[in-house]
Amino acid sequence: MLEYLTVEDVASRLTVSTETVRRWLRAKELRGIPLGRAGYRITEDDFEAFVQQRNARTMPEPERTPDPVFLSPILQQRLIDNSTDCIKVLDPQGKLLYMNSGGLRELEIDDFAQCQNVPWPMLWREIERYKVEDAVAIASTGGVGTFEGSTPTAKGTPKWWSVTVTPILNTRGSVQYLLAVSKDITQRKEAEIALLLLTQTAQVNKQRLELAQQAAHIGTFEWNIPTNTVIWTPELEALYGLAPGGFEGKYENWALRVHPDDLKHTEQSLYEAIHGGLPYNAEFRVLWPDDSIHWILGRGQLYNDEQGKPFRMIGINMDIGERKELEQRKDEFIGMASHELRTPITTIKANLQLAERHIRKLLAANTTSAEIRRGFTDLSTMVERGLRQVDVQSRLINDLMDASRIQADKLALSPQTRDLVTIIREVWEEQCQVTPRRTITLEVQTQEPLLVFVDSERIAQIVSNYLTNAIKYSPEAEPITIGLNVEGPNVCVWVRDHGIGLSEEVQQHIWDRFYQVQGRERGSRVAGLGLGLYICQTLVQRHGGTVGVDSKVGEGSRFWFTLPLVTNEDH
Repeated sequence: MLEYLTVEDVASRLTVSTETVRRWLRAKELRGIPLGRAGYRITEDDFEAFVQQRNARTMPEPERTPDPVFLSPILQQRLIDNSTDCIKVLDPQGKLLYMNSGGLRELEIDDFAQCQNVPWPMLWREIERYKVEDAVAIASTGGVGTFEGSTPTAKGTPKWWSVTVTPILNTRGSVQYLLAVSKDITQRKEAEIALLLLTQTAQVNKQRLELAQQAAHIGTFEWNIPTNTVIWTPELEALYGLAPGGFEGKYENWALRVHPDDLKHTEQSLYEAIHGGLPYNAEFRVLWPDDSIHWILGRGQLYNDEQGKPFRMIGINMDIGERKELEQRKDEFIGMASHELRTPITTIKANLQLAERHIRKLLAANTTSAEIRRGFTDLSTMVERGLRQVDVQSRLINDLMDASRIQADKLALSPQTRDLVTIIREVWEEQCQVTPRRTITLEVQTQEPLLVFVDSERIAQIVSNYLTNAIKYSPEAEPITIGLNVEGPNVCVWVRDHGIGLSEEVQQHIWDRFYQVQGRERGSRVAGLGLGLYICQTLVQRHGGTVGVDSKVGEGSRFWFTLPLVTNEDH
């Protein structure tokens, strides 16, 4: 009766997994009789034939009788199935005798016969062969040769290898074979090369940045908020009149160098960046050790930690002294030109007003013919148009003069305790008379006076500017609303239109000096200098209030400002 082996028996004899044996059976490398769910049964003859066939395929016949260990099926199976490295057996001269199946896969070799008995160094790139030959020579004399090198696979895939070559001795202690183990280190090498290139690129970029900063008078800083330490580049230290390494490294050391008149608004910008999420952007003056004053533009980006708390700010400082000098010259010119223009404009307006009065008297006398009266009527209409244009030019000149005073810090206010409702109502009534074709509604939620300590003419100027803009940027058929709301200790004045609206980007710049928004028609330009809202913001801030806008493109805008109410204690 025949003796049969099970899958488990074969796995035990060859010290491999049962799944490996089943794979051989499915591939018909090992013959067996399937038994359904019971598995397979294998005869002793089929098992012996399988072992001999694999020995013949995986081990070349050596020129001398090899040590029996090399015919062990256990060792062969471990080399083939359990190793992901490329394992090779060489003769003492370096000829390739054997390669495991993992190595064949790694090197993408389909037919080992094409490589068998080929000098192993010849399978490497020419530039790497000396390393291979040195390692073989060391191992052939009983040592261990190691190296790292690159050579492509049989199909051209580039790879890096870490190689160890060790001698295998026979029973007499002589070197009979060489064992070469190659580990694929391609990913590690690629990462090392990428890191090297990145480091070199970073060094080059750093040098370029330093040159650019020196040329553009820009320095960078890094502020660790929890520790209150600040790192400055040498370029930034130079902007404060310090030698390299001269900055002491604390926030307070920076604050002491900011001009006292500019420190409050500069720290306010930092506070808004840290607690309000706004970009840090401030212009301020700094005091050098020699007591000279220099203008700086500061910008920064805040970064939070994992808990969302402010952790670090990275930013730049830029020398804007030349720009500020040019702006000062420009403001001086604008102030001078505005003053020179104001005199003839005043004279023109006075003469037009006198002409209008004479025409009205002649029309009221009713002593002229109908034809002459029609001529006077037409002339009166032209004079009224001229007066309106003079008023427009006067407003532009006044805006220029106000902007010049603001830049020179010479904008004077004459505040008194006034009823804000009365001020708003007067502006509303005047605007309704000037633009009778527009529907302008006043919404006041209280009948009581709302007392504020303000320069009433300047507040009227702000409201008038808001209304004028609403008229400019909304269709004639759409209504405009002006209103007041009490919000705790403050009162909010707002003007709402149903015009073109403003994008978020435009809202970021709408309060900037000389910034203009396109008109209702795309690309059209609205008359003006782009100074109105800039002046409004400054006036409101000088009164202790704030300004803002709520708007969406195509849905209109709501411009507002707040003022502190007068309390009983203020009285």
